Amino acid sequence: MDTGTLEFFARSVEVVCTIEDHVLHNGFGCAVMEHLHSQMINTPVVRIGWPDQFIEHGAVPILRKKHGITADALVEKFCRCCVKSRT
Repeated sequence: MDTGTLEFFARSVEVVCTIEDHVLHNGFGCAVMEHLHSQMINTPVVRIGWPDQFIEHGAVPILRKKHGITADALVEKFCRCCVKSRT
């Protein structure tokens, strides 16, 4: 992880968003949050990824839509966080 770039952008944006094709538990988003916390950077982090539960088999696009791992879901979650950070 490029911590210098992460810190630079986290200090200059309202929200950091991570997207991973992996479960959220102990994933990339957690590493980002841990690093920002260790540097006392309080920028909110929105994490998009698979829930830490059994995922049934099926067509990947259908499963991504069901579990909120689509571009539309990303925009929705990101925008909600932006609105919260402004209030």
